Amino acid sequence: MKAFNILLATILFPAALAAQGQVVSNGGTVVQGGGNNWTPSIQGSGTAAVTTDLPCGTAASGACSGGFGNVGNGSLRLGVTGIGSTSTGYQDWAFYYQNAAQGQSFGNLRQLSSLSFDWFRTGIDGWGAADGTPADWRFKTPVVRLQLAETRGGQTIFSEIIWEGYYNQNALAAHGAPNGDTPVNTWVAQTNMQNDAYWYIGNIGQNPGYSASGSCNAQLSFWQGGVTAANANSLFSENGCLFGADVNVIGIAVGVGSQWPLPWDGAVDNVRMSFSGTQVINANFDVTTVPEPSTYLLMGAGLLALGVASRSRNRRSSKD
Repeated sequence: MKAFNILLATILFPAALAAQGQVVSNGGTVVQGGGNNWTPSIQGSGTAAVTTDLPCGTAASGACSGGFGNVGNGSLRLGVTGIGSTSTGYQDWAFYYQNAAQGQSFGNLRQLSSLSFDWFRTGIDGWGAADGTPADWRFKTPVVRLQLAETRGGQTIFSEIIWEGYYNQNALAAHGAPNGDTPVNTWVAQTNMQNDAYWYIGNIGQNPGYSASGSCNAQLSFWQGGVTAANANSLFSENGCLFGADVNVIGIAVGVGSQWPLPWDGAVDNVRMSFSGTQVINANFDVTTVPEPSTYLLMGAGLLALGVASRSRNRRSSKD
């Protein structure tokens, strides 16, 4: 009976579940862990789906930073075919979003202490500078977007800061890429992103501008040619885009696009975000089936019934 009780306790109260984070299956459904589900946002030629095509978290992909039980069988596969153009607008993108509960936030941007994710870019012939591709193409990585709610003078406006590999070429070079080019056909663990460069979209829905530090109304063309964006801290400086604002992070997204001029294929996994050392996002994209808590309870109840029945049989046997 002692062994049975240990087994029953393990089934009813699986201690490891709380520490393993979220497992996100197809469609953005969180099948284990807390938090809201991830919502796909796909337009034009973009594609995004949780698949086992490019697994991250296995022993063979050593660059990965973890995953469900430190092992994963999948990732969020992303791609665009490069059909976007200035004449047709920003048509092609593929993102997965997770938003904080209504009226709440993940944390204050000033207290962002850790942001990281793992990404993979598939190498395709014909992408080099000698092939006439745009200068930024070799640095095209998946994108991380933080959705913000800014309080200014008692009013709330919505904005975003966006991480891209092109504006963080030093961070790419730190992974051993020759000449700072984006690594291909290998998983990259992109860490310490809270200290990296971002570009800012202000006042979303009200003719937003694209800007660098101290120039919050510049047009998108201002970014072409390698202009360095501000890091999260300098955004709050006197000349920064967020000076004087109380800023909360109300959403996070990972994806690719928009208006990329050539086909792109890759994946992301293991998204992590912390504020003041407390982790609020720990999501791993996997194709997996995890029993719901109610399933554990039913299994436990069934085994308990079996145990009671077994004990009753033993009593009857001893009396005979």
